[in-house]
Amino acid sequence: MPPTVVYAALAMLLAGAFFALDETTSGLTITFHPPWDRFSPGELNGWIGAIFLLAPAGIFAGLAVAPWLWPALERLHARLATTRPARWALALVGLFVVAVAGVHLEVAAVGVDADGLDAVDAVALTHGHDGDHRLCCVHCARLV
Repeated sequence: MPPTVVYAALAMLLAGAFFALDETTSGLTITFHPPWDRFSPGELNGWIGAIFLLAPAGIFAGLAVAPWLWPALERLHARLATTRPARWALALVGLFVVAVAGVHLEVAAVGVDADGLDAVDAVALTHGHDGDHRLCCVHCARLV
């Protein structure tokens, strides 16, 4: 069996083991309890899983695709080394336009602000509500 297949299998096994942590007793759910300087068991699972499962999975995945990726990166490097500065500027402007358009499309599709809150959640946070804030006060009820 080629080593790339073994590396790919190990990467999938470790990534699968990380996502299986969600099925354990404490899961991967992060909760916050006063005093706010403590972590939940789900957060501990997330950090330990990321260190001991996801990081090695990424290394093995990189080793699995290296034989195919390395020659392509060498060809790309040779092509980019001969690119004129005007093309670099055009590529930079194009990348900026695509990034801005992507952000605007995401906000239009999902309906969230730049900080990730929709209007109802933003008002609830400013009022200090926790839980089902849609029914808790006049300000939140108007937004529903």
